[in-house]
Amino acid sequence: MENVNETTRQNQFIRTVLHGIDLDLDEFMSNLIHSQPYENTMYAWIINLYTKNVTVHDAITEIHRKRIQSLEQFSAKSTSEQAIAKKYKKVMRILDSNTRYQRLKHEQKIITKVKVYALLNTNLYTYNSIAAKIIKIIMNQFYDKKSIPQMLS
Repeated sequence: MENVNETTRQNQFIRTVLHGIDLDLDEFMSNLIHSQPYENTMYAWIINLYTKNVTVHDAITEIHRKRIQSLEQFSAKSTSEQAIAKKYKKVMRILDSNTRYQRLKHEQKIITKVKVYALLNTNLYTYNSIAAKIIKIIMNQFYDKKSIPQMLS
């Protein structure tokens, strides 16, 4: 009988919190059953707060705080990824017009692109300086010293 009362209290807590954060119970449960990431996260937060005996009001406040924090982290990550993608396109535009890069084999180009991403992720260089560094790397890594004078002529 104690388990039934506990389950009833937990379900009431979940319903009240979901109502407090303006989520429809039926839609939430349907998405939870289908393992939707947002609902799984929300459910884990709610159950965690319930097990800590947090009041409904405090649970709603905490979930609002966590939602905002998650959105800010996602937004910052998304913005950072967009900036890197934009710089990557600029670097690749420079490299695509470079004859040394154009002459690389497919596998060598893949290795070069990985190096471009590595340099971009450091956030230490401009796209122009990355392109210049990559061209030097190409010369040192993929061309022997005898072939360089022929390429320059």
